[in-house]
Order: sequence, then C-alpha cells, then structure tokens
Amino acid sequence: YYDLIVSETLSKIPASNLKYDAILVDEGQDFSDDMYKVATSLLNEKTNNLTIALDEGQNIYHRKQNWKALGIQAKGRIHRVSYVYRSTRELHEFSSRFIGATGGPPVSSGSQQHGMFPDLYEYHGPKPQIRQFRSLKDVIDFVADTIKKLVDKGECSCSDIAVLYTMKTTQGNPEIHIPHMIGKALEKKGILHNWVSEDYKSKRSYDVTTDTVTISTIQSVKGFDYSRVFLVGLDLFDPAKDPEGQLRNLTYVAITRARYELFIPYVRKSNLISKLLACL
Repeated sequence: YYDLIVSETLSKIPASNLKYDAILVDEGQDFSDDMYKVATSLLNEKTNNLTIALDEGQNIYHRKQNWKALGIQAKGRIHRVSYVYRSTRELHEFSSRFIGATGGPPVSSGSQQHGMFPDLYEYHGPKPQIRQFRSLKDVIDFVADTIKKLVDKGECSCSDIAVLYTMKTTQGNPEIHIPHMIGKALEKKGILHNWVSEDYKSKRSYDVTTDTVTISTIQSVKGFDYSRVFLVGLDLFDPAKDPEGQLRNLTYVAITRARYELFIPYVRKSNLISKLLACL
C-alpha cells in the first residue's frame, strides 16, 4: 500500500504543474528516501532552493539518506541542528552531555547562534531531578503528587505538563498497564488528563491547548514541548532487545521535550539510568 501511494504521487506530480520555488524540510532525519523523492519532485528546477534541517540525535527511525543517489547536493543545503533552543541552559547542558557521553553526534557550542540571539541562552531553571523509588506504584504516586502541587500552586497549567512512558506494560507482567495507572493516579488528585497515544483517533484529535495533562509515548510527542516533563519507565528497557543507539536517540528526544523542568523517577538503576545520573 505504501509503495502504491508513493508511485501514484510521483506519477501525478508532472501533470499537475505544481512546483514550489523554495522548500524547507524540517525534522529531515525522519524522512525516508521516498519522502525526499516526492519533496524534490515538487521543487522548481529554475530556483532549485532546497533546505534540509535535521537533528541526528533525534533519529529514532534509523534512516540514513544517500544524498547523491537522491540527486540532492548536500553541501550548503543540509543544516544539522545541535542546539536545543526550547529549554533552559541547565536542560540543554544535561541533554548535550548525555548525547555526547553515549556516543551520539558531537554537539556544537552554538557560538554562532549565541552571537545572533544571546538572550535565548540566558534562560535558567532547576537541574533535572532523577530519583529512585521502591516500586512502580511509588513512581506514579510521586508523579501525581508533584503535578497536583504544581497545579495547585499555580506554577504550571495542566496543558503544559506531560507524562511520557516508554512501554504500556512491564516486561514479564502484562497486567500492569502503565498509562492506565498514571491516569487513575491523576484522577484521584482531580487532575484532568488526555491519553494521546491511546489510539489513532486520540492522536488525530489531540489539542495541545486543552487544559489537560498529556499522557503519551515518547514517539507521539515528537515535535512538541512542555514546561514540565515526567519520564516514566526509562529503567524498563531491556538492553538485549533494544539496541543501544535506538535507546540513546529515544531518550534524547524524551529529555529534550522539557523546556523548564525534567523529572526522571525510576526503580531499577539500569545502565541507561546510570548514564543519565552521570550527566547531572
């Protein structure tokens, strides 16, 4: 079906005479070769103005493009984004240390951007909180209690809070449903929530302005950011089943969703948790 859609799209573009003088591709690391073929076929050959922005640290689908085979002149067109603009300096330094310490692509200091927009880099906040608990229930109780305090004190609206989980159920115990547990804990506190990654309809109807706490997988909130982010289940990954590179990039995406404050509660001190603690 996917191949048919791509083929039909490419076959109909020449007849439509639809061409764009300039095309900007954002999140370029997520584009497949077929996606790039469609985009470049819509480009005006006379202007030939194509710009691609990508962050290799967020490449969670492990796509690698062969620019030459695609007919794309990479020099001057590919811009690798290495500075997290949305977050405080403390969160940026934390995420940069993590992606660097785990063998990710080198992160530049952003000196050129800093010279242009110095005020962007003077936004400060608390360091990430990485705390160990006795059980998953204690982790979720901590999340619900902390969100309740933030909302009651007026420090943050529900719509600016996200609880991100890594998997629906714990390995070896499918009866423990993590997003349901999170939802019930928030309900007990009188906090409205929205399980964004529940199904296709919930994703399509997601409205970030609705004053509810977002509950989601990391993948489903890619491209979004929140003032406060809670990451639940980073210690549940199985290194034998989850490739290290995939875990690194997925974790990097997760920690860079936070603009001001990041909470990482855990039960088991896994290798991933140890690496995160070392980056504090």
